[in-house]
Amino acid sequence: MVTNLHIVTIHYKVFCKNILWITFIYRKPSVKLKSLANIIPTATLTGDKKIDYDTETKLSINLTSHAPWTFKLSDGKEYTATKSPFEVSVKPLSTTTYSVTEVKNICGTGTVSGSAKIEIIILSAEEERELNVEVFPMPSSEICHWKIETPQATTASVQMYDVLGVTQYSQAPNTRTQTHTGTIDLTNIKAGTYFLKLQAGEKSVVRKVVKY
Repeated sequence: MVTNLHIVTIHYKVFCKNILWITFIYRKPSVKLKSLANIIPTATLTGDKKIDYDTETKLSINLTSHAPWTFKLSDGKEYTATKSPFEVSVKPLSTTTYSVTEVKNICGTGTVSGSAKIEIIILSAEEERELNVEVFPMPSSEICHWKIETPQATTASVQMYDVLGVTQYSQAPNTRTQTHTGTIDLTNIKAGTYFLKLQAGEKSVVRKVVKY
């Protein structure tokens, strides 16, 4: 049985006497509209982690309602997600707690919940046995000294970052030796917490530097 047909008849008058009837039969177009339920979106962030310094990790956000979603994290960055759960990469240089501050989709602005604490692990000399590292005095207001001792002669480099990852001090690799030393002038650096990465060969250790 043929359904959804539409009949159109066109009349033509021929020689003012004879009438020609032409009938066309065609299928009437069918349009289906899908109705989306008006579900307010939600975004939930969970999962505390511990990572090494200068390491990237992922945050997982669970989203409800209809894709796509737009959401913001507490670090100010905005993302667009087309699936749930959705992962974003972060690389904090200090222990940071992230949360979702806003979520939106076609249904409007939704609700947010949860958080994820990313804890940075600072290696100690005991954990990195092949390197003997000293940073002193600490805390300090003017200068601090650093020292690296290795079992075998190698080059060493030092970099100090603030919590935003901006380099405040650096020393390029120098001559190969078993003992490396240096001094950091802190007088022109703002008070706060910094991270000193000391690398000898392929081994590295991170220490906190506190300027008061």
